[in-house]
Amino acid sequence: MRRQHGGLREEGGKSIRPAAANRAFGVNAELAPPNLFGGLIMKKKTRGNFNQITAPVLFLLPNMLTFFVFIIIPAIQGLRMSFMKWNAAGPGEFIGFDNFIALLGDKVFLLTVKNTFVYSI
Repeated sequence: MRRQHGGLREEGGKSIRPAAANRAFGVNAELAPPNLFGGLIMKKKTRGNFNQITAPVLFLLPNMLTFFVFIIIPAIQGLRMSFMKWNAAGPGEFIGFDNFIALLGDKVFLLTVKNTFVYSI
């Protein structure tokens, strides 16, 4: 009886790997135990060389740096500033959630939120 599933062939109760996989990895099908990855022997993980690790990171570095400088830092600064009372002459004063409480009490803001909701539907 011959059944095949997941890259393994079963003949008479014993599993045999495909011949191509055996040749590629130099494995004797009779001696090698079956595994869960389609019958192929997984190679040991290597750390990689310059082309596999360092080169991609060097290509991504300018984009990641630009994203960090122009997106992440301003977002953090905006969040920090939303908890402070600012004036043009001096440093800000930390006031916590008072800005958000004042915003929820503003009728123009609530009308704007309502209009945005209506037009988005």
